[in-house]
Amino acid sequence: MTCCSICESEKFTRVFENAQRKVVQCDQCKHVQCIKPSKQVLIYDKEYLNHHHNWFKYPPKKIYRKIITRITRIINPQTLLDLGSGLGSFLIEARKSIPKILLTGVDQGYDSPSPDLQWYKSDFMSENELQIYDVISLISVVENYHQNLDALLIKIYRHLSDSGLIVIVTPNASSLISQISIQMSRLGWSIPAQLVFSEENPQTFSQKSLNLWLLKNGFKVIQEWGETLPWKTRDTHLDSKILHFLVNAGIGFLSEAGRLIGRPYLICIIAQKA
Repeated sequence: MTCCSICESEKFTRVFENAQRKVVQCDQCKHVQCIKPSKQVLIYDKEYLNHHHNWFKYPPKKIYRKIITRITRIINPQTLLDLGSGLGSFLIEARKSIPKILLTGVDQGYDSPSPDLQWYKSDFMSENELQIYDVISLISVVENYHQNLDALLIKIYRHLSDSGLIVIVTPNASSLISQISIQMSRLGWSIPAQLVFSEENPQTFSQKSLNLWLLKNGFKVIQEWGETLPWKTRDTHLDSKILHFLVNAGIGFLSEAGRLIGRPYLICIIAQKA
């Protein structure tokens, strides 16, 4: 690959390179992508759940509720499709706020967590039984997506009602934490950047690249805001409780500082068909 997967620019700045991966940032739209991908195959199994223990045990329900509130202020959704639904925490939260909505989850790794959810244990791109939905959500999904990004949005567009909404929540390549890690890497210490731009994620969107990706595939952004992950939700993968506390506190401080100056850790976007 010789150009940015979002804006097609050929001008990059290296974030870091090691024996396994080469990660670069587009100079034009600030999209971060891996141009020498890892050979690791991501398998959504019990080991993945254990690796992301806090994310699954303590999902960011406050963020979920804010998303649902914003959705219901724009439209009166009758159907919602959640892609990469995991253990279905977003759908379960949506049920509490919108009792009569038809909720559908798609996840190739896990079974339905509740009998009142419609569930497809399959890959969204190969699933042929899906209907038309008022809302399609991708929460911590697009950064993990290893296939063609434009093809993903094209299929979402086909399965969205005319006034329907797409909801995306994803880490921000332009966040304060991301930019500090990139600067550290340029000074010779790449470990923070390797953790921020993890092996699981072939790309990380900036606010600019996410807007551009949606725009070029027929969507218009109608709401955008930043969020910080709750303390309990973060996985540091550190055995020492003291180190876990110190690292988590540092992440929390930088995340909140970034949100206040317009460089949030998470980008949240609601968009409609243009």
